[in-house]
Amino acid sequence: MNKISISGIIGWDFTSKDFRNLTQNMNGDLEIEITSPGGFVFSGIEIHNLIKEYSNNKGKVTIKIIGLCASIASYIAMAGDKIISYDNAVFMIHNVSISTSGDYRELNKQAKEIEALTNIIAKSYSKKLNIDINEIRKLMDNETFYYGEEILGFSDEVVSNGDGEVSNKEEAYILAKNRIYSCINKMSESNKAKDDLKKAVAFLALAVNTDDENNDLNNSSNNITKTAEFINTSENNNIKKEDKKIMDLQELKEQQPELYKTVFNLGIEHERKRVMAHIKLGKASNLIDKSISYIENGASISDDEVLAEYHSAQLSKNILNMHIEENPENTNMLSEEDKDKALEEQYLKELNKYNPKR
Repeated sequence: MNKISISGIIGWDFTSKDFRNLTQNMNGDLEIEITSPGGFVFSGIEIHNLIKEYSNNKGKVTIKIIGLCASIASYIAMAGDKIISYDNAVFMIHNVSISTSGDYRELNKQAKEIEALTNIIAKSYSKKLNIDINEIRKLMDNETFYYGEEILGFSDEVVSNGDGEVSNKEEAYILAKNRIYSCINKMSESNKAKDDLKKAVAFLALAVNTDDENNDLNNSSNNITKTAEFINTSENNNIKKEDKKIMDLQELKEQQPELYKTVFNLGIEHERKRVMAHIKLGKASNLIDKSISYIENGASISDDEVLAEYHSAQLSKNILNMHIEENPENTNMLSEEDKDKALEEQYLKELNKYNPKR
């Protein structure tokens, strides 16, 4: 059986390029040993997809968790056809996290992007354990550690380490946390961390329609250009901007098919959430027709004008409901003048919540 080892910081000590080089001439079943504190999200997604690609085209992939398997390394492990863990191994799941800076707008934007990436990873855990994704998200929120037999579920089998002894659970956790925090500190001091997030969330910017993959992707030229730019910097962060080669969609699909699939899959998830958010707000504000128009025009739910229209309609709906409740004997609708006056009063109440008293 073919064997390779993934160890150290993902995207630093072991990269997607390393995986390609090690497996390009391999055929048949593959065993992958993993011991890693985690690493860069985009690199982890790439490696996960490359393992899936190998499994689909070359042979069965068995993952062996032989030590610490944490953060994005645990997502990589989920790509195996079979997952085996040792009885002294440590497994950890948590939300995607980064070290960042910026004003409240930039931080809010990045928070949404990070949550979207976290959901992608959570789905993989949820599928493996066959439990609701909301339960997985709670475990990820709490940064949950598993030791030895506790890993069963994420792994298909727990085997003995061979020496007949199992290390102390608390000591194993301490050692694991030290490795993880050392990894995080090393990553936070590198400019590569910010580039990694950009490459990952570039995929989330693609509005993809599941019914017509090629047409929608081809029409998203600006987003594809951004994605291709980020991908072309993945091997060398020091490439000058003017020297970058900008891939078109067909080149991306032919040269890096696993990345193309990632673009497509993450784009689907992003689009599904956008559509569902518009439908939810449309129902709540009685603006279903408007929400359908927003969906068709590709409007973002975070657009200030879009949110303002939904919010205004919601307030109008609330005012009308209050009027009916207070005057059940009068089923007539509010006059436009009364509605405007009531709406103005409601807006003032809303503003007073945020304006400190002088």
